[in-house]
Amino acid sequence: MAKQFRVSLKGHKQVAAKMKALAIKYPAAAAVALNHEAEEVLGQAIDWTPVKTGRLKGTAKVQKTAKPKSLFARLTYGTNYALYVHEIPPGPKKQAVTSGPKKKKKPSTTKQAGPKAKRRAYHEPPTRWKFLEAAVLFRAKKFPTAIADEMAQIVGK
Repeated sequence: MAKQFRVSLKGHKQVAAKMKALAIKYPAAAAVALNHEAEEVLGQAIDWTPVKTGRLKGTAKVQKTAKPKSLFARLTYGTNYALYVHEIPPGPKKQAVTSGPKKKKKPSTTKQAGPKAKRRAYHEPPTRWKFLEAAVLFRAKKFPTAIADEMAQIVGK
């Protein structure tokens, strides 16, 4: 089951009121503007998505788009390991192997390491963990203004 969360914004009362008024009067414009913003968020998330084979990035999509009577969008990654990759915290960069005494081999999976093992992954910049959540939060402050401005352009005001 995919992790879901909602973002609620506080402040920007005038912009939010303008956006709400436009959404009531012009629901189709609100849906178009919200879908455009969802695509912008997804683009940022894809830039930050870790890459090993490229499959994870290739499955990113806006799964549910906003419609005039249903103003929400759902962003997803279509792999069974997307949530796992999303939640692995950063760790140190892998060091080059040097010749010398052999060390005990570390378990390659959390299952082999035991139930309390903490997995860490190095993310080559600009990739990062919590790539989708970070993209939403990165753009969240701009949501009310960006959506209201685009709606105003669509309706000609």
